[in-house]
Amino acid sequence: MSPRISQVDQAILADVRSIGKVLGEDIVEGFAYGGGVEITNELIIDVGGVDSQDSLNRASDLLAKRDWVILSQRPNRWVMLKSTTWEGAHININALDSLSAKEFSDKLRKVIVGANDRDSILIVNVYQT
Repeated sequence: MSPRISQVDQAILADVRSIGKVLGEDIVEGFAYGGGVEITNELIIDVGGVDSQDSLNRASDLLAKRDWVILSQRPNRWVMLKSTTWEGAHININALDSLSAKEFSDKLRKVIVGANDRDSILIVNVYQT
């Protein structure tokens, strides 16, 4: 019997990509709670904010219009949301300066290093359980 694989529906990813300019994207495979494999899509999105908080607010507002609700947040650092449309769909949004570069794949690290306006860039992790 092969393990259960949990991955994000493409419609959810399209929803998330629509909040800004996608600069880079990668996937991370991990173990799901209760067994199986959970695939998380990690995106670097420029939402055009003037600083980290403005960027987080813009992303949250745009996603709220698409039926996402805030579960938790820490100003200038991160926001966690869940979908009211897609069962088990969650998003973690982090301000770029709240994370260490070692947390990213080489592919995404190159995008971050080459980015011009770091304050408007968010790291968006999307997963569906």
